[in-house]
Amino acid sequence: FFAQAAKDVGKETKTSATEVVKAFTMIGSAQPELLKNSKALSEVTKQALILSKAAGIDATTASLALTGAMNQYGASADEAAKFTDIFATSQQKGSSFIAATSEALKNAGAAAAATGLSFETTTAAIQALAKGSIVGTEAGTALKSLLLKLSKQNDEKINPSMVGLNATLKELAARNLDVNAATKLVGITGAAGLLTLIKQRDIFFELDGALNETGNAMAQMAINTDNLDGAVTDMGNAWETFILSMSGSSGILTNTVRGLTNLIESLTLSSGELAKEMSV
Repeated sequence: FFAQAAKDVGKETKTSATEVVKAFTMIGSAQPELLKNSKALSEVTKQALILSKAAGIDATTASLALTGAMNQYGASADEAAKFTDIFATSQQKGSSFIAATSEALKNAGAAAAATGLSFETTTAAIQALAKGSIVGTEAGTALKSLLLKLSKQNDEKINPSMVGLNATLKELAARNLDVNAATKLVGITGAAGLLTLIKQRDIFFELDGALNETGNAMAQMAINTDNLDGAVTDMGNAWETFILSMSGSSGILTNTVRGLTNLIESLTLSSGELAKEMSV
């Protein structure tokens, strides 16, 4: 199964079969339960590679970001595409890159999920904090602190676990909190984050509900790979797939491969010598 899956996923994500196999290993390590379900592992791996190409990040960063977020929200493999689209759209529309958003989620994801915030809403909040120059782990720590403090409030108008973060921010904005009031409400760690969220609430309102653009990650991947580099990569991936599909063959195929290899090496050497002559 995995040999064919590597070829299929590679074709869909414009990735070499070898890199797909490496991604299988990374995803399997991050979500061991997927090792019992080959199709689920294949789907999550495919989405991680799509995210990688869509966002212009390496496969490891994309894999860790996707599986980390899915783990915190208890998401199934069927939801991998949704998480991928939200991540990609978030980076496209916001100020926080995926790596920084992932760092923030490591600290705030569990608290946000426990408060009842969706992955999309949490990501929108992280982007609002980033607009106010609070990013990465700092954003995650601030968001976690303020959510835990606000969720303990008896006043349900400012309790996000009761009325949601959207309504909470609107109510707190109307109260015109200063630093002292914010500190009293959510503590020193969460105060700056709360005041920033209130100040950047229009960004939050704009993004919350606008990040789950189905198919956007795939569309971004197509745009990012529609160039010469992408074409060369596609050619290399197709060649690798061909070689893998013919593994074990001999005779005329072996001689053909060797001949093509020699031709490629000759062309490479010739182009190098030509470049040297032109530079003289």
